[in-house]
Amino acid sequence: MMMHVNTIVFAGQNFDPGMFDHQEVFDRRPDPGRLVIAGPVLQCSYEGGTKSFSVTPDRIDIRQDAPEVMPQALKEAVQRVADMAGRSSVTDVGFNCDTAIPRDDGDTGTTFCRSVVRMEALDRLLGTPAHSIVPFVVSHYTRGALRYIVRLESEFKSQGQNLFVAVNGSQQLNRSTSVADALLQLSAFRSYVGEIHARIG
Repeated sequence: MMMHVNTIVFAGQNFDPGMFDHQEVFDRRPDPGRLVIAGPVLQCSYEGGTKSFSVTPDRIDIRQDAPEVMPQALKEAVQRVADMAGRSSVTDVGFNCDTAIPRDDGDTGTTFCRSVVRMEALDRLLGTPAHSIVPFVVSHYTRGALRYIVRLESEFKSQGQNLFVAVNGSQQLNRSTSVADALLQLSAFRSYVGEIHARIG
């Protein structure tokens, strides 16, 4: 079963740990010994580290590792954090999903990456034999209301056997766009990540 590292990020300024009740984020107490509050920084994890919440002056991260992309528990936690943040200075909202996709039929993460890059051009450009190059692919583009960065690379942990896929979608807020408006894009992000994974096969 594939696991996804799902993270929703609020970027901005003047975030303070005192704005948030860490027991309310995932509706439970943090794991014993997994709560740190040091000046303007808060870090805590829940359920054996499969969920986490962190605050720095310019960033809030809410993470859940799960077999689903952007599971319901994460959506609910993010809504609680947004409610606690209130009218704080959130400038951007980001959705991230990192996944290691197993390869089969003799294919690997490394061979997949080589298949989507013009290896002969890299060979000429770098002056290095193509068979010794392990490329990664990064694409930037806009789709709907979100700016995307998608990264494909061979997964280090599996020594290149699996394909690591990182999808980031973000929206910058303005006078006419609120945090609530940005969070409405979550369903579109979830669907699009599923499309990418299905195309990779």
